[in-house]
Amino acid sequence: AFGSCTGLKTVDLHNQDVGTIGTGAFQRCTNLSSVILHDVGSIGTSAFANCSSLQSVNNWNSVGTVGNSAFKSSGLTSLTWNSVGNIGPNAFEDSENLQSVVFGSAGNIGSAAFFSCGNLQDVHIANMGSAADKKSIGASAFKNCTRLSDFRIDNGYLSEIGDSAFISAFQNGAGSFDLGAAQNPAVGGAGAVVEKVCSNAFKNTTRLKDITFGQVGCVEANAFAFDNPGNAQNNRKLVIDTLGVEGYDPYNGTAGHAADSSAGNGRLCDNAIQNAALEEITILHGQIDEVGASAFANNNKLKT
Repeated sequence: AFGSCTGLKTVDLHNQDVGTIGTGAFQRCTNLSSVILHDVGSIGTSAFANCSSLQSVNNWNSVGTVGNSAFKSSGLTSLTWNSVGNIGPNAFEDSENLQSVVFGSAGNIGSAAFFSCGNLQDVHIANMGSAADKKSIGASAFKNCTRLSDFRIDNGYLSEIGDSAFISAFQNGAGSFDLGAAQNPAVGGAGAVVEKVCSNAFKNTTRLKDITFGQVGCVEANAFAFDNPGNAQNNRKLVIDTLGVEGYDPYNGTAGHAADSSAGNGRLCDNAIQNAALEEITILHGQIDEVGASAFANNNKLKT
């Protein structure tokens, strides 16, 4: 519609009902700095990609879905939306000025959605999914978000935190990842259920100090590992309130296990928490069906 209109600076749709902003609608509008609207049903693929002057869309109230690469390489500095549906792959990739993301509620976060948002520091999602409507954080969703220091979901239900979801994030300061709000009453919320933490999900998160989960069904290989554990933040702690999720089979059809035979039990796969540079590991509740080979190996700093 307006792709490559490099002189366009402002779009005001606040009195309009906007169903869809189409594919590439404002792509490469490099001087577009303001888009005013209230609610939008969907934002198409690459709709605002390469809008390098677009710093804020915080006056938007709710967004139905965000398409693939919708804001890729944009100039956004913050995102504050009351609600957003599914966020597509690469939606905000390489938005290097983005510092803060706050959602009242959110759908699935697609693969590489915030990949290489190198200045992203804070992510807060109040609600993300339920047992009847599970959500997920996709593979490499926050990979290389090197300045990420505070990630929190107050309430929710995730089918998985995908492969390498936070790999090489949390490289500055003393970071916090908190999906166990019940462990911190001042925050409020019950925390988030996570059925599966996938392989390498938090690998090489050098400055991630406090890792807190409310409820986890399964932790896969090398989920918290380091290539060089000596680079890790000191006093690194992992807290899981409950290992095992009611109704979830952590083997999910693995050969040798009857379907649902272990539903509700927790599973730490082979090498699940090896090389994690942890000083404290706390699992408060749950029934553990399996602790795999080398599940806690080479945590040379481990004290408790």
